[in-house]
Amino acid sequence: MAQDSWGPKHQPQYSGNGVPADAADLSQIANFAALVGNRKVGTSADRAALGADEKWPGLEFYDTDTLASWLYVADAGGGSAGWINPSMRFAQFSTLAAGVPDGGPFQQGTITKVSGKTAGGDFATLANNQITLVPGLYDITWTLKMNVQQPTTARTGYVQFEVPGETEAFRTEYGPGGDTATAKGAFMLLQPAAPTFTFYKQGGGTPSVTGTIRIRKDA
Repeated sequence: MAQDSWGPKHQPQYSGNGVPADAADLSQIANFAALVGNRKVGTSADRAALGADEKWPGLEFYDTDTLASWLYVADAGGGSAGWINPSMRFAQFSTLAAGVPDGGPFQQGTITKVSGKTAGGDFATLANNQITLVPGLYDITWTLKMNVQQPTTARTGYVQFEVPGETEAFRTEYGPGGDTATAKGAFMLLQPAAPTFTFYKQGGGTPSVTGTIRIRKDA
């Protein structure tokens, strides 16, 4: 060590009577600054222009033009590093029910996490085609598409999800000839729960019904 002692924040201290060691001393100061200096400030363009050696997991950045704070993480949800807004916690999933005939109700089919569309998504776990949520305040939308190229006026049905503890399901009806509908809901969970996603369709065709589940945790 080139320092003579340590300060109250473990910063290197150098005695005026010590023997100078410029290279070692300056390197130690630079290394200490890099170790504890973990926040940058600038415009969103400044943040976007940062080079690979100017950002690292755990770095914070405040945008002076958008007033947003960002955190650089090793995995932003898609298997690569990137910026996330720590105050935003959301997760996105796709659903697929193959070859669905008229009638029902039917379950959502296979649920798959969408890469790159999750931030702070540890609140939602997926196992056996079921999403389990931790306690908290939530907003959920489930957009379902029937994938009928030319829906007739006879096309009817609904898309809905139910949350344990809620007295009513969150449902949206398909209008005559409709092919896409979105069920929306906001609710509070006091204990872990797994919403169930179901739909009904009538009007001909046995297409693969696809959907997108978006979940935002507000608190």
